[in-house]
Amino acid sequence: MKEINRKNSNDRRWNLKYLKEKYGSDESFIASQLTDLDFPTPNFIFSQIIRRCRFKSLSYIVLDDEYYQSIIKWYKIRKNVELKQEWINYCYGELLGIVAIIRQISHVGAKFVITSPVRSALPKICTFNYREVIFNELQIKNNKFEFDFNALNEQLRDPMVKAFLLCNPMNPGGKLWTVEELTKIANICYQNNVILISDESGGDLLTNAQGFNSVLNLSDQKLFNNVIVCTTPSKGFNIGGLATGYFICPNQELRQKIYQYYQKNWLYEGDIFGTEVTKAVYSAKGAKWIDKLHLIFQENYKIIECFIRENHLPLTIMAMPSSFATVILINDDKKTLAFYKKRFFQEKLLVKFNDDFYDLKNKWFRLVLSCSNKTINEFLIRLKRIFK
Repeated sequence: MKEINRKNSNDRRWNLKYLKEKYGSDESFIASQLTDLDFPTPNFIFSQIIRRCRFKSLSYIVLDDEYYQSIIKWYKIRKNVELKQEWINYCYGELLGIVAIIRQISHVGAKFVITSPVRSALPKICTFNYREVIFNELQIKNNKFEFDFNALNEQLRDPMVKAFLLCNPMNPGGKLWTVEELTKIANICYQNNVILISDESGGDLLTNAQGFNSVLNLSDQKLFNNVIVCTTPSKGFNIGGLATGYFICPNQELRQKIYQYYQKNWLYEGDIFGTEVTKAVYSAKGAKWIDKLHLIFQENYKIIECFIRENHLPLTIMAMPSSFATVILINDDKKTLAFYKKRFFQEKLLVKFNDDFYDLKNKWFRLVLSCSNKTINEFLIRLKRIFK
């Protein structure tokens, strides 16, 4: 798949003016700080937009059955989940969905437990809305992130805790949680009267064979009624600039409570192109695209893994069962994280480090794999200069 040059575009990952202002970088830097695709958005998405534009009105819309059925069919075929149409609620973006939930189920000063490491947006959503964040720190064992369920149970006992926010798959790193792990998490939440909010925006970045488990796969009805999924197809199809988010909530009372936020803030009308594109990607063409992408991600992962091993770099690439960004551990206790941040900048590499994901115990960086072999190889050449 051919990489596109986005340095002279408004795409945030590569926009030179934006990067210079935010990081002090120039056009010689390799930008690996943001998880989107360096490949073109697939043609069938543009075809859907063009087809919609043939109807010469861009006025207010209502969501049609085709929109809902595309989501229902995708979940059934790709995730082995049976959805009901009334559970699905359009919400512009998955993060806005989480904002609505937080605002509707709690008051200022309430507490929310979030795993660490985690995508920075989730803690920020809480703190920007004057809620307190408690981090449940994941443990690194056998090259994987693992839960400390005892610690989670203790944290959720606090009556001020209103919800547990889970990234599923894990972001960063793409770890897939098993049904057993999700059931255990859901049980702990239920026993402590805490809602389980699952950010599953990375759940489309998998083939059928990989075994992604949504919290909607839970078979126990009492647990099932205590979960909310917030998601979007944006990651896998390079459509982050469109409003494609939605949340899924089987509990009618809870669903109606969340929907009131959209009514109060006049956010309940759908976006024309976001909803049209959702129909396009949740299709056989979309499935074929994801399967093709996954092969590219795995190839780049193997290139990195081999390079680290053959050059004896003090690095460990963690298992990456999903996603297109891998976590690479720095096995050096002598040099500080600040030292490595400086060296990465000197070698003109833009990445995010462990502290960007609220992990203050370990030392690692995240590398985005959604680019050409050529870009990966150039990144590795510069990486070698840092660690040799």
